[in-house]
Order: sequence, then C-alpha cells, then structure tokens
Amino acid sequence: MLILVAKGAIRNTFFAGSLWFLTCLFVIEIMFMVIHQLKNNYIIFILCLFIYILKFKIPGQPSEPYGIYNIDSACRFLIYYAIGFLSFPAIHKLFSLHTKKSKTIITISGTISFIYSVLLFEKIDLLKGITTIPIINIFHQIFTALLVIWLYFVIAYLFENVPFFQGLGQATLYLCGNEYIVKTLVSYFIGIVGLSINITNPLSAYLYTLTLLIIVYKVLIPIEEKMLHKLQALSIGN
Repeated sequence: MLILVAKGAIRNTFFAGSLWFLTCLFVIEIMFMVIHQLKNNYIIFILCLFIYILKFKIPGQPSEPYGIYNIDSACRFLIYYAIGFLSFPAIHKLFSLHTKKSKTIITISGTISFIYSVLLFEKIDLLKGITTIPIINIFHQIFTALLVIWLYFVIAYLFENVPFFQGLGQATLYLCGNEYIVKTLVSYFIGIVGLSINITNPLSAYLYTLTLLIIVYKVLIPIEEKMLHKLQALSIGN
C-alpha cells in the first residue's frame, strides 16, 4: 500500500479507488500553470487540445491507466480544465445577469442538455454518429461530457440559494477525499448490526450517495476542519 501511495494512487490500481482524482488534479494544475504562462488563450487551448490528441494517437499505449501520479490520465483530462478556465468568465456572466435574455439562453440550453442526458442515461447517444467520422471521433467524449456538465451548471443555478447545496459545493475536495473513508465506515457499522447494503437500482444509489454526503458534510468535515486549523496554528506558531 505504501508503494501504491508513493506512485500517486494510479487509477484502477489504488486501494482507495476514488482518490486517484486528487493526484491527477494536482498534476493537471501544474501542467496548466506552466502552459498558462503563454498568456494567449487560443494558444493555451490549442496546446491542451494537442496534448489530448497525442494521448489517443500515440501507438503502443496500455489500455489501462499506468502513469505515476496519473500523468497519463492528466494528459487526457487537461483539456476539460482548460475549457473550464477559458469559458468561466462568459459562463459566470451568463448566470449572474438574471436578465430575460440570459434566462432564455439558460432555459433553452438546459432543456437541450437535459434531453440529451436523459437519453444518454437510457443508452441512446444522439452524438453517436460522430464516432464514425475519422479524426472527429476522438472528440466525441469531450462533446458528450460538456453537454452533461452543462446540465449540472443549470441545476446548480436553480439551487444556488439553498445553503445546504452551497456548503456541498464549497466542500467538494473534502467530499472527494472522504469518499473511501465514509463508504468503509458506513459498511462497517451496518455490518456490526447484521445488515448489508444492496444497491439494486439508480434511485437507491442516489439515495445512498445523498446519505453519505450528509454524513461527510455534517460529521467528518467539521472534525477535519478543526484538525486542520490546529495544524495550521501549530505551523504558524513554529
């Protein structure tokens, strides 16, 4: 396990499966920090896109993730980080205006994203035709992801004034880091009383996930924040 930790929690090999995301994000942030020194948004986007293309076109790559600190996965997902960074000003402006025009754009785009996402959930991909077009087919995953992500933006916009959801949004990295911990603890304590968890359908998965989120948000995060504050105080004191 120590060797796996030293390698940076390589995806699909780490005992706490979800934590690969944190080391991958760490590498992505370093890569983008270097690329961002170019200052030109068009060049930044093209370079990140080029890295994405190379990830799929370099021959002889293993089918499974293999790079230390998930650097191979970082090359694949860097483009999403770049798109988020470059599009944020426009997206933030759209959701902040609260004008009739902005609400119309959000409603129409949200409806399109909702229809696409529901059909995709039912294994119907309206963009499947792209996969048959040479070169363009490697961008299918990007288009699909962005359409689904946009639905999350619209949902977040609808619930932006709900304190509970605001708290969850601000605690994103805490939630990611605690996923393995809370799953293990809940399964352990349920097992003590002779019960078991059976996820039989999507609805039960959503309810189970929501329960875990609440436990992390209300129990684990407050404890961890106190510990971090004490560590920071000790560090400053020294």
